[in-house]
Amino acid sequence: MIAWLLCAALASAPVQPDAGAPPPWKKVADGRVQVFSRRAPGVRVAELKAQMIMAVTPLEVRAVLLDDDYTRHAPYVGEYTVVKTLKPNEWIHYTRLALPVVSDRDYYIDITRVRDLAPDGTGEYLATWVPWSVPRPEKDGVVRVTTNAGHWLVKATPDGAHAFVEYYLSFDSGGWLPAWVVNRGNKSVLPDVLGALEKEALRRRAGRAEAKK
Repeated sequence: MIAWLLCAALASAPVQPDAGAPPPWKKVADGRVQVFSRRAPGVRVAELKAQMIMAVTPLEVRAVLLDDDYTRHAPYVGEYTVVKTLKPNEWIHYTRLALPVVSDRDYYIDITRVRDLAPDGTGEYLATWVPWSVPRPEKDGVVRVTTNAGHWLVKATPDGAHAFVEYYLSFDSGGWLPAWVVNRGNKSVLPDVLGALEKEALRRRAGRAEAKK
């Protein structure tokens, strides 16, 4: 009886939110690229994730993501260097963003390939990154970004013909920019990043087809 009463009391009591649990995701953009946002209380910038089903295979997406030359020539990238390899699946990258109007931003990130696709494209590719823990000298006139974490997740759709791609980002460009400007900028950039990724994978596919003629 005591146990039953306790269960009844718990069932009728209001559910208290878990203080350590992250807030739920909210969809903030729909279409081919769906964007979700969440922000914990007291945190300056929102976490974002964008999801897209691309008209290419997971292996084609992976090939672009692993191409340092593609990243080096991406929009607003003024400098990009692979600083060192820590493990076979862990690298340190340096990037300087050459941005309009505001000062350049730069950052060092520690990238880990957690999982990878099989040669036939099954499974999933997951690469995560966090700021590099080793302090590095800052450059004059360049704002050092210290909040920069994220991941790329790539896997096949159920039909196996296309790639489901997720891009997660927690990024604060810092400096004098107010939080609402940073959040709006991050939200607008994610669909462009995914669209450019698909476009490059399709361009390479067309190049391979042309070479076979």
